[in-house]
Amino acid sequence: MLSLHSFQSLVSSSVRKFPFSLGIAVGLLLIIGSEAVVHADDVQLNPQLLNQAKHATVQLRVKLADDSFVEGSGWFAFQPGLIITNAHVLGMFDADSRQPQSIEVVIDSAEKNSRTVKAKYLGLDRTCDLAVLRAEGDDLPEPLPLGTTSELTETQSVFIFGFPFGKKLGKNITVSKSSVSSLRKANGTLKQIQVNGGMHPGNSGGPV
Repeated sequence: MLSLHSFQSLVSSSVRKFPFSLGIAVGLLLIIGSEAVVHADDVQLNPQLLNQAKHATVQLRVKLADDSFVEGSGWFAFQPGLIITNAHVLGMFDADSRQPQSIEVVIDSAEKNSRTVKAKYLGLDRTCDLAVLRAEGDDLPEPLPLGTTSELTETQSVFIFGFPFGKKLGKNITVSKSSVSSLRKANGTLKQIQVNGGMHPGNSGGPV
């Protein structure tokens, strides 16, 4: 089991929150722009990388402590079976919040090989609005590697993976192209990354 201390150390050193005007925090960063294919003014992902990221991005169905249900996104990262998402997707952003009653993970949603597995809550970092889960089952998607924020630049293309608007938009994953519009720093230290749209309710917890 990944200890909460180890999780916080890994995430805090590599991940930044993504502020958006609607208050949606994806909070997770996977640098894939360097692996993109450029055609004139169009930027596309390498097909192999695209499929890998889609396979590792999952839809979360969470039954909260108060019996209500919410949906969000998550992704396999770090080591086999670990899923990263936002703490608020689990209803655990506030200090007095309780653990969810159950967490379902939908892998390859809407595809012929789609399947649902259970996940257990392991720990969180409320400062970064991040939480870590462990999925149950075999033959789980390969974890995605974390990138670094050190080489980010304004106008750089990024791609957002997730399940915006949940069932309202259908079961298939949505991949949206966006760009970095601001790198907000404090005394030279990067604190926030602003992107040019592409994030909506339901994207929370998914990779960029």
